[in-house]
Amino acid sequence: MNNNFKCLFLLLACNYSLFSMEIMENLPAEPTTIGTEINSPGTYGFTFLGPLEPQIYNDSLITINSSDVVVDLKNCSFSQTGTLTGFNGIKINPYLSNIVIKNGCMKDLTGKGIYISDGCSEIQIEKMIINSCDAGGIYCDGSTYGCAGLSITESSISTCTGLDYGPAYGLYVKNASNVNITRSYFTYNNSKGSPAYAAYLENCDSCHFINAVFGYNSGTPLGVGVYMKNCTDSQFLYCSGSYNYLTDNLSTSSAIGFVFDGTSGSGITQSVAVKNGALVGNGIGYKILNGSNNLFKECDAQGNSGSNTGAGYVLSGSEDSTHILESYSLSNVGGSAGYGILIDGATNCTILDNRLNNHSGAVAGVAYLDTSTSNGNVIKHNLYYHNSTQADVD
Repeated sequence: MNNNFKCLFLLLACNYSLFSMEIMENLPAEPTTIGTEINSPGTYGFTFLGPLEPQIYNDSLITINSSDVVVDLKNCSFSQTGTLTGFNGIKINPYLSNIVIKNGCMKDLTGKGIYISDGCSEIQIEKMIINSCDAGGIYCDGSTYGCAGLSITESSISTCTGLDYGPAYGLYVKNASNVNITRSYFTYNNSKGSPAYAAYLENCDSCHFINAVFGYNSGTPLGVGVYMKNCTDSQFLYCSGSYNYLTDNLSTSSAIGFVFDGTSGSGITQSVAVKNGALVGNGIGYKILNGSNNLFKECDAQGNSGSNTGAGYVLSGSEDSTHILESYSLSNVGGSAGYGILIDGATNCTILDNRLNNHSGAVAGVAYLDTSTSNGNVIKHNLYYHNSTQADVD
């Protein structure tokens, strides 16, 4: 494992800009300042010259009604003034394909930054900054017909909040396939009354995350970097789910770097989950439950903590045939218990060739704990020392 793997967070700023539009390729129709509609294929260039106040509920700055469209914001930014609710930055209407949105900033919106409707395919988001959107940063809703081919590259989604104290989402994707996230940041998304997720994906297939950061997200009773629910065949490489925390004081709440809930066939390689937790509750690096055949290799979980439990990896529920190999779990601390790896109900799992050191808690501080002895788990060739209630094995 590369111990020099580092998480880099960008300090990205948006400039305010009245709204104008340049239509490239000699396409007709002048847009209005708010509620601009794109009805024909082509490449469209936009500039923004100041924050604007919408006049219609649930409107959007730009609505795309055609396939085969490129929207280039030309490194300019847009922000909303006023309190009119449900105002989106860019909305892609249903059943459209081959859309590119790039090179701009959307911030301070009462709706979603980018809203991708049901049945869309081949959507590319490149070099976008999306900040402080009440209903989510990027929202892809394939509820009925699904979506396919969502790509997010070199973008930053941050400080998105939950609408009316609801869940906060930096990225929300439901019923999609071939989702690719590369060199992007999902940070500081928060809810004061509900869970917060840097990224939440449900019923998705073939998702690939490379060099993505999911950190400093906060909510109640969950503050989570990535939550994968009922997903299949996902891959994470060089990703970070770190410094997620809680906004409540409930002992049952959890701050977690990565959650794999009902997922199968996922591979997580050379990724890190560091310092998730809070003074009250639980801090967990990776939580894996109710799925099967997931692989964690050369991963790192360090310094996760809580007043109850601090744990590097937790395998629970009906999780089956998942493997943690050649990975690190270090210095996870709980007021009650600190675990390198906690196996609580999972079956037929392999824990092999890991380093599990320096865990502590008032009741237990152990490299690993399997709560059952008749579940087919194989735990071998792990090195561990300086755990507060377990003898060293070098």
